[in-house]
Formats: sequence, structure tokens, C-alpha cells
Amino acid sequence: MFANVRADIEEFMNSTYPEMQANFKRYFGNRHFTPKKYVYITTKKQKLNFLKE
Repeated sequence: MFANVRADIEEFMNSTYPEMQANFKRYFGNRHFTPKKYVYITTKKQKLNFLKE
């Protein structure tokens, strides 16, 4: 599972699409974490956004 997450992270980080890069930087800035940390941060931010609505 984490190999898939790591591959997706690399794809987003190296994407040529400005929208993908902007979304990645919005969530993580220029930091690099372990796949577990990426999943945790993304889940937490999505939960907070859901609660705001």
C-alpha cells in the first residue's frame, strides 16, 4: 500500500500540471514526509474542510 502512496506522491510532486502542483503545495508546502505522514495530513485536512461546510 505504501509503495502505491509513494508512487502517487512522486507523481504529484513531479507533475507538469500547475493545478496538481498547487494542490500539493497547498497541503504540504515544499516538505517531504513518509507516506504515512502524507496520508495523515491529507485525511486531517479533508476532515477539517468537511466540518467547515
